[in-house]
Amino acid sequence: MRFYRIFGTIIGLLFIVIATNVQAQLNLADTSQARAYYEQAQKLIGQKKYVQAEVLFVKVFKMNTLLPDEICYFYGKTLFELGKFPQGKSFIEKYIRLKGESGEHYLDALQLQSDLEKKTDPTANQQCEKIVKDTCHLCHGSGTALQSCTRCEGHGKIICDLCKGNKVNIEMTSFGDRYFTCSRCDGAGIILCPVCDNTKLEKRKCVNCWGRKFAYYKRKC
Repeated sequence: MRFYRIFGTIIGLLFIVIATNVQAQLNLADTSQARAYYEQAQKLIGQKKYVQAEVLFVKVFKMNTLLPDEICYFYGKTLFELGKFPQGKSFIEKYIRLKGESGEHYLDALQLQSDLEKKTDPTANQQCEKIVKDTCHLCHGSGTALQSCTRCEGHGKIICDLCKGNKVNIEMTSFGDRYFTCSRCDGAGIILCPVCDNTKLEKRKCVNCWGRKFAYYKRKC
């Protein structure tokens, strides 16, 4: 009886191993096929055969395989060329979120996003515009710029941090409280901002390019 239980356990384990290997081989085959479809779809896009490319992309999406982020860009471009603007906009925006500026097609994706906005939003500016990468216009490529001081919020002065704006300091004694004119602000209650020294400005990371020294702009075609 014990022998049959052990034998049954061994058979069960062998079945699991075999099934796992078969599934792994199937997944590998699907991955290879998906890659072939994906590369063929890119070639079709280059030949402007967008209908055939879409058919291949649909086949790829139906496969249970890990897909590269760039497929969002190529599929979005295909949908744009086929006039499927809302769906194309969704995929282009997904590509931008996933890859950001590190994406190989980031600039082209920004251009497509701009073109798709014109197609999907009737209130958008319909003039032809080209997205370009250029030196930041705010910091002129330095990555930093003079901006309103964050410490004093552009006022040049702040409430005295010693007397808290009360203009006097209090000393507690056994005979009662004694009041002295604040030595830090000379009784004014406010002092010059220690960050900008009353210039109301401070040099910090450019808010336009966030220190990258370049930015993306729309220019008329």
